[in-house]
Amino acid sequence: SFNRLTEIGDTSIPDSVESVFLNDNLIRKVKPNTFLRKANLSRVVLFANKIQNIDIAALALDTFPEEKELPQFYIGNNPIHCDCTMEWLQRINQLSHLRRHPRVMDLDSVTCQLTHSRGSPTKPLLDLKPSQFLCPYEAHCFALCHCCDFDACDCEMTCPTNCTCYHDHTWSANVVDCSNVGYRSVPTKIPMDATEIYLDGNDLGELGSHVFIGKKKLEVLYLNNSNVNSIHNRTFNGVTSLKVLHMENNHLQELRGFEFDQLENLNELYLDHNDIKHLGNSTFKTMKTLEILKLEANNIVNFSPWTQLNSETLAELSLEGNTWTCNCNSIGHMEAWLRDNADALNVDKLLCAEGKETLYDAIKRCGESRDSAAATSVVQRSPFNPTILGADYIPFVAASLVIFIVIFLVTTLGFIFRHDVSLWAHSRYGIRIFSDSSSDAEDDRLYDAYTVYSVKDEEFVSQVIASSLERSGYSLCLHYRDLHVMNPSYLTDSVLGASDAAKRIIIVLSLSFLQNEWDRPAFRAALQACLERTRARRSKVLLLLTTDIGPDPELQLLLKACRVISWGEKRFWEKLRYAMPDVRRKPAPHPQKALCDGGKVSSARYTATPTALETWYRMSPASMTQSSAPTQSTCVSEESSQRTTDEEEDPHSYVSIDYQQRHNKVHHHVYSCIPDPAYNNQGRTYFV
Repeated sequence: SFNRLTEIGDTSIPDSVESVFLNDNLIRKVKPNTFLRKANLSRVVLFANKIQNIDIAALALDTFPEEKELPQFYIGNNPIHCDCTMEWLQRINQLSHLRRHPRVMDLDSVTCQLTHSRGSPTKPLLDLKPSQFLCPYEAHCFALCHCCDFDACDCEMTCPTNCTCYHDHTWSANVVDCSNVGYRSVPTKIPMDATEIYLDGNDLGELGSHVFIGKKKLEVLYLNNSNVNSIHNRTFNGVTSLKVLHMENNHLQELRGFEFDQLENLNELYLDHNDIKHLGNSTFKTMKTLEILKLEANNIVNFSPWTQLNSETLAELSLEGNTWTCNCNSIGHMEAWLRDNADALNVDKLLCAEGKETLYDAIKRCGESRDSAAATSVVQRSPFNPTILGADYIPFVAASLVIFIVIFLVTTLGFIFRHDVSLWAHSRYGIRIFSDSSSDAEDDRLYDAYTVYSVKDEEFVSQVIASSLERSGYSLCLHYRDLHVMNPSYLTDSVLGASDAAKRIIIVLSLSFLQNEWDRPAFRAALQACLERTRARRSKVLLLLTTDIGPDPELQLLLKACRVISWGEKRFWEKLRYAMPDVRRKPAPHPQKALCDGGKVSSARYTATPTALETWYRMSPASMTQSSAPTQSTCVSEESSQRTTDEEEDPHSYVSIDYQQRHNKVHHHVYSCIPDPAYNNQGRTYFV
């Protein structure tokens, strides 16, 4: 890390390596097969280098066995150039079933520079469509094409002069960009399979008939800013797949009604900022799927949208900047149409041709003369109504304004301090304001929380954390107290079973946990499998921090995805109980359902040794006066899981942790097994 390496290959890394940190170098090239024969490889960090292109063969691995976790790669903060050769990167994590490629852990943070960006900034890799991974080409002829040696060959792709052309990996996207190159007519040799054509910024003038004939795959066409002044009746003949047409900022004056007859599948039409004065009645008739229509900044006087447009599909219509004929004979139809399509139309800026009267004022004037109820409903939506500002309404307006300001301030303060308000309401009254309690799907789970921690923290967890929560009525499954896993090969199944049976997963991240359990591959793999299965419930994972976390990328991602509560912070217990599910009355778990014991019925009841707390953490006198009854396993004790919300909450104080004393301390545990009367036929007593 933090060197000046520019490339790496298969000989750059020893075959026995486990972790490779190459971040913050100048690496531009990763050679193919660099990570082959690295059977022990677990992590590769290529973060913050100069990698623009990388072949999938560069990340190829020897086949990893099913029981072994795939290596984790980090490639974020590189200037990745997403051309047609990089489309595989977006779905590399979907190839894990092949066991020959790593898992890229920070794929959601990778950004891309596009080949055909048209000035747009970099975009997140996962937001790109497959058609945006493009490569430039000058000419191309498919293998099945038999006319490539002739001039008039439809299956031969030749980029027009002064244009740039692009294709994706499968040639399903074919982009021809001829913008701002000075064309005075539409180029004749545009590839027939073009899906997007950019002709904006030219000087095209009149668009003749059949200029786009044969472009049966064309979906997007830009003709804006090209001085277009007229369209023939067969200009768009043959482009039945066209979905988006840009013709804004031109000099069109009239649309007679036949210009767009072939565009039955058009979704978006941009005709704004032209000089259009007349629209034929059948101009938009064939557009059955039109969703966006831009007509603002024209000179339209007579327009009947109630007969010319399909209101069922129209989602956005802009007409401002035009002047309308506001006579009462036609205003009734406009009024009814505005009432039904107010969401699609911005009517605040619609003006009448006779003067400065707005369309709203004209509707009001005509409505008053005929006492139209429909007109009244439209006028009430007008931003200006002179009668409401009369002297009799001033006190009402003032009072309403004051009430609105007070409500706004209270709402704003409540939003700013919503976390503190939520904690206060939950700790005082047991209600949740800004979040829901446990969902119905979690009500059937056996335990409120499954707690993972270090074996060296067992007394701290059981006598401080678990003791407090269990006295409040929570049913807990503690990893070392309740999971009796003798064979390490069953560890993953036990952890997964316990996490599935719990509404929350609590991970106590202490110094001992990081130095012991987190460093053990079997334990770490089991915990990662548990977190992967609970990805949809990631907000239900609680991290209790008792120490600073180092720059481990895996832990940093975990901190961002899960809820974090630091030991010793202000209102620790309130935050912990707020993160836990609500305590409800529920029957004690049946012995056959004790998943913490691997589904087996235990005839013993385990308790912690009744000795004083170790000196590596100390309780304040307030907490030392609390009940010192030993904490029992929630997995085998029926009465320990029978809690109610009526129990009084005990006061708490914070524990100060001295890790130096803890590490020098020799732990002595006493385990007792007391026969349960219900199972006294197999009762035994053990002392260790």
